[in-house]
Amino acid sequence: MSSEELDRPEIPALGILSGLEDDDRRLLSNYGEFFPVKEGDTIIEEGAEQNSLLFLISGLLHVVTAKDSKAVLLARVEPGETIGEV
Repeated sequence: MSSEELDRPEIPALGILSGLEDDDRRLLSNYGEFFPVKEGDTIIEEGAEQNSLLFLISGLLHVVTAKDSKAVLLARVEPGETIGEV
């Protein structure tokens, strides 16, 4: 196993990936990017062209839109759920 493979986070058996074996999830991790998100960060800008499917491993995301200059909560994304489009 290479040092790069050792540095890759483990993808837990959550959501749409819960039916995959450990080896399959490990292989899948080689084809994605892992990035931390801090509270208040924007991941996807509303209306922006987007061609990624994001899988939440841990934490909680809020999907919000602006209405009358106020943030309106549309959805909560929990570990194992996806956002985005491909």
